[in-house]
Amino acid sequence: MNDFKTVFAEISYEDKEKLNSIIKIFKITFSDVKIEEVEFQKLDRNYLVSFNISEKYYSKIIEKFTLNKIKIITSEKEDEEVIAFANSRMQKKDVRAFDGWDTQVNINKPKRGLPVKQLIAEGDYLEIIKIINDVNYDPGEREAAKIGLPKALENAIKNAYSEAINNPRALEESVSKLIDIASNGFVNSQKLENIFQNAMSICFDLIKTNKKFYNLFINIGNNKDLPDIYNIKAILEFTNLTFYDKKEFIQNIKYAFRYSNLKYIVSIYDNVKEKLTINEKKLLKDFLNYINQNRTQV
Repeated sequence: MNDFKTVFAEISYEDKEKLNSIIKIFKITFSDVKIEEVEFQKLDRNYLVSFNISEKYYSKIIEKFTLNKIKIITSEKEDEEVIAFANSRMQKKDVRAFDGWDTQVNINKPKRGLPVKQLIAEGDYLEIIKIINDVNYDPGEREAAKIGLPKALENAIKNAYSEAINNPRALEESVSKLIDIASNGFVNSQKLENIFQNAMSICFDLIKTNKKFYNLFINIGNNKDLPDIYNIKAILEFTNLTFYDKKEFIQNIKYAFRYSNLKYIVSIYDNVKEKLTINEKKLLKDFLNYINQNRTQV
């Protein structure tokens, strides 16, 4: 394992989802990174976490964790220098959580003579769909639009992700853009399930980076334009993040009391139950029962 190094960190119980999200998005950002053998050892209310990462990205992940106030356990001088540098950046207030790498999506804009290629590069999938559906459009350009739609969607997802990472205040807008992709009827008709999965995976990971956005999972659970599985998965995410400590997350749970559409969630359950694990089914049942039994008290 000469090309791997082991990372050790200590996190609170509450930060476990945050750490998982950072690792997941780190993999998206750096397609060639390898992260293996992620293990959690419980220590009272904390976890000792360890994993192996490509040596090339070892310092980057240490910086990333430090910027997100995740404690690195190390005695190596080089590691301590990286941690000190990251801390100095935070003191200068020139970084935000989830900073620490270049997340800008670079777009080399083609000449105006190639509008479809430009639209694909910019991730303007809605314009691409308009071209595909316009029978009066140049046939060659329409064909290029059909072929390029998946790439346009991928670029739209990257753009939404990049906007949220570079500006946390844009997170809710980015989440909305990702939901729009996953709920687009034309995209759904093209059977691009992998696009949906990628959009919603990133959407969920962005929401989990800050508990003040957890209520968005309830909104997603109610969104009838999304494939049913994402409604259910959103409710499961919310339950997993908040139900372990109902006192701490009382405001989030009050939001669920008020806005959860239990009737809708129950109505779509049969459509997706075969895709759920036993634990997920139990978690969903816990959510439904608790909200149904207690919402009148709020």
